[in-house]
Amino acid sequence: MSKDISAVFERRYGEEKMIMRKYVIVTCLIVFVTSTVFCFKEKTEVRAKEKPLVLVLDPGHGGSQSGATRDNEKEEEKDLNLKIAVYLKQELELYENTEVYLTRTGDEEIELPERIQFAVEKRADALISLHNNAAGPCAAYDHGCTVLAAKDGYKDTLAQKGQELSCNILNELTKLGLTNQGILTRDSEADERYPNQVLADYYAIIRGGVENDMLTVLVEHAFIDSNSDYKAYLSSDEKLKSLACADATGIARYYQLVKKSQEDTVDHGKCLLEPLKEYKEKLVHVVDGNAKHNEISYKTYYSVKSKQLPYDMETFDQITKDINENVISMHISCD
Repeated sequence: MSKDISAVFERRYGEEKMIMRKYVIVTCLIVFVTSTVFCFKEKTEVRAKEKPLVLVLDPGHGGSQSGATRDNEKEEEKDLNLKIAVYLKQELELYENTEVYLTRTGDEEIELPERIQFAVEKRADALISLHNNAAGPCAAYDHGCTVLAAKDGYKDTLAQKGQELSCNILNELTKLGLTNQGILTRDSEADERYPNQVLADYYAIIRGGVENDMLTVLVEHAFIDSNSDYKAYLSSDEKLKSLACADATGIARYYQLVKKSQEDTVDHGKCLLEPLKEYKEKLVHVVDGNAKHNEISYKTYYSVKSKQLPYDMETFDQITKDINENVISMHISCD
């Protein structure tokens, strides 16, 4: 009888010990993850206070370079681009800890290398070139919005960031009613290559950004030679400002920017723009300038499944092992 009682006691004690062991494991893991995220957040906030986000906006064309035009009208792309850039600068300056510069502030002719160099000298976190489109042989569409970004194959992390910023901007522009034509990447047609021998990006401003390790995108808001696009999105300053506001919201969502304190701003100190999740976007890869040969694919950005933990799996496995061996020694520091 005493043996049976002892066996029951040992069994219950063993079960309780196992439960306590699991509880300790879960508790320690929660503490580790929470502390790691807190440290990361604290470091991010401190870094944000020390270094502002620097954005360089590049109104495309200028001077004798008019860009796209409308038939029988005096409307020129260069003027629309500048207006959008000025409005966008105003919108972005409503956010905390953000510095915004323009590559041109008037009808000036500035070469592409100068625009890139200007952004480099400002130590820009991103160079955002602002344009409007016109029908041509490299794309199989004649309306809507698209964003040009660096292609994969060289500095893939930088390319991924550029494509993610593109997604955020396209997400907002389409809310205005524009047709989303996706992210466009294009191969060099002059056999220009990056150091790893991969064909370089076709567009000089994108290529210059890559070469200088600078996130660079080019936004084609709408087609100036499309009657429907022009009437709906480009025909007044109010409509151009709407495009700029959409750009600003996309940029703010990507960088998780916070609005400055204003008397009429009830959400001061909060970023109400939820990050994108499971965002599927079309990729148009132009290989030779002929739309018939374009490679069309779709890619999901901000995938929850692929989201990385704030620590690597080797660290996770080691911590779990330490817990299981009851030799936990965790030193959590933000230093």
